[in-house]
Amino acid sequence: ASASPVTRRKKPSQWPYHAVSAGVLLAVVAGVFLYNRNGGGRRAAEADERVLGSQTPSDRATTTRRTSEQRQPQPQARKKTTRPSGLGLGSDGKFADVLSEIESAKDNAAGTPKGSPAAPGTFQPLGGRPYSKAKKLTADDWPADLKPVAEFPSSLKTRFDCSNGWGWFDAKEDRLTVKTIKRNSSRWVKDPEFVFAAQSAVSLRTSIVNSTHESRVGFSISGIRVGLRPRDGAVQVYLRDRGKNVAEEVIHTIKSKSPLRLVLYREPSDAQKLCWIVGEVKEDGVIFGGEITIDDFPEKPAFSWYVTAPRKPPSKPFWIANLMLRD
Repeated sequence: ASASPVTRRKKPSQWPYHAVSAGVLLAVVAGVFLYNRNGGGRRAAEADERVLGSQTPSDRATTTRRTSEQRQPQPQARKKTTRPSGLGLGSDGKFADVLSEIESAKDNAAGTPKGSPAAPGTFQPLGGRPYSKAKKLTADDWPADLKPVAEFPSSLKTRFDCSNGWGWFDAKEDRLTVKTIKRNSSRWVKDPEFVFAAQSAVSLRTSIVNSTHESRVGFSISGIRVGLRPRDGAVQVYLRDRGKNVAEEVIHTIKSKSPLRLVLYREPSDAQKLCWIVGEVKEDGVIFGGEITIDDFPEKPAFSWYVTAPRKPPSKPFWIANLMLRD
């Protein structure tokens, strides 16, 4: 018998499967790309590829669709943040504090009265004590009735007490010339007999403008200092509050190369006001003055005058003369 012809069955076209595979592949690539962009990482992408490799094309399409939906970035609630006024900068309010200090400095520059209440934590000159701005005066404003100290300068030790002895100056006629001292150059001269009462006044003259920058001369009333220091051909008037670790606060600069007179006095009508005057003792001399409010004066304020000697020889002698008091 002859063999019957074999009829070959035509295989169905493979293009639908190729299309599905290509779509799945593109979806996987897109999903992996999106997942890695949103912080998913490579491990999760590799795990998805292993799962997809063991599934049928239809299952793969379903899995890919679910995975893509799960990986879509979800909208997140915006965290409420507190920003400093004016600018969205800073961290934990620190920048806001800086802005507050800047605004405070602007207020002071705009003419905030000296000694007005300051914000907590800000620098307060002279411990926050109010003091006036220096104003120009005339020779008529010098206080009257001051009397020379008889023991000055040749017999200081008979009346005054001095720290570190008396070998820091040379006395001649009506003045004492301060010597050069390299170490421990400050000297305090206390007057046990004198009480700085409500009507009291003290005065001296000095050539400190000729001395070196570390030099000082001034008065201390109940621990509060008002003094002079030289700066580049001029003299600065400064205040310093009680205590050891406090800074000198410069309140005025007088551009004069002449000897200057420094006066402190208290107004009988206002015992809390400590007034100061600094100026040239000559006709039409430059004179300035001001006042400080001291609301904690003791009943009998202690008085002393102090000197800080130059560490190097000055260009001209640094002398002190005409120490006078008014009880």
